[in-house]
Amino acid sequence: LERIDAAKHILDETIDEDTLIVTIFSGLNVDPEEVEALEEYAQSLNPEIDVQVIDGKQDIYSYIITVE
Repeated sequence: LERIDAAKHILDETIDEDTLIVTIFSGLNVDPEEVEALEEYAQSLNPEIDVQVIDGKQDIYSYIITVE
């Protein structure tokens, strides 16, 4: 499973009609185009949500994702 596919699966399982905010913290070595694709994917699951992307610069995890 590719990193982006795993992240999309998490978003599929957590974003619903009650979701208001999704925050994606991207790690070191993550391509900005991949982060943008993930942001667009999250928005496509619920167009009403606010998607925030933060360059977290964490070195162990490619993504930390919060869903509120």
